[in-house]
Amino acid sequence: MPYADFTKVPGPSPWYLKAGKFYSSKSQDYFWKHENSSDLSGITRMINSNGKTVIILDFQCYIKHMEVDKFLIWHEYIPNDKKIENGCIEFKILELDKLSEFQNYRESALNMRKERISIGIADKNGLVSECSISLQSEGKHKIESPDPFNFFEEVLVLSDYSEGKSNHFDSMYRAVYSFQFSKGFVEVFPQDWFNNGGLDFGYQWITQITRRNDGKLCGNGIRIDDFLLDETNKKLQK
Repeated sequence: MPYADFTKVPGPSPWYLKAGKFYSSKSQDYFWKHENSSDLSGITRMINSNGKTVIILDFQCYIKHMEVDKFLIWHEYIPNDKKIENGCIEFKILELDKLSEFQNYRESALNMRKERISIGIADKNGLVSECSISLQSEGKHKIESPDPFNFFEEVLVLSDYSEGKSNHFDSMYRAVYSFQFSKGFVEVFPQDWFNNGGLDFGYQWITQITRRNDGKLCGNGIRIDDFLLDETNKKLQK
């Protein structure tokens, strides 16, 4: 029996973005379309009613509904130097009906991969706000973010934390970040049960996390059972 209803919990692209109709705005419909060509495999496009691309997402992007026609999109970024201290979580708030259409989505997607950009929009039109928060160590940390982010009481993000970089083989440093933008802090909970669990990290990974009405965090993933965390938010509830 699942610990929560995960159907409305954000999950990583492309796997959790189902092809087909995604959202109806005040003026048109929006759809997800997956790319299957070898050079664009893993790319997901949001297309409008005109069949034009307005958002391009690479692997491991999450999207969360905000309010009428607005969405929050985020992803974990590790730079080319692979140094975890230079990593961050990048957030963008987008208003769909104001987004410009890509003239050549294929060329843009290829350029995104070359530049290691995961969230692509054609220009600044429709970009309500954005911010980047550095990867943090365990515990509570002060953060600053633009006012539009105060809309959310809490945003839960899965990412590495600053003690190390996951190699997805025999060393993992995954954590849950609880962003409380309006209060000006983020709290980081290393997932000890997973990182030290002796799992097949190239085959098993956490994809979704949510907070239940009783305050407990629970989640699921690829080839792992749904899980419920204890009061530390780092270990499994026994």
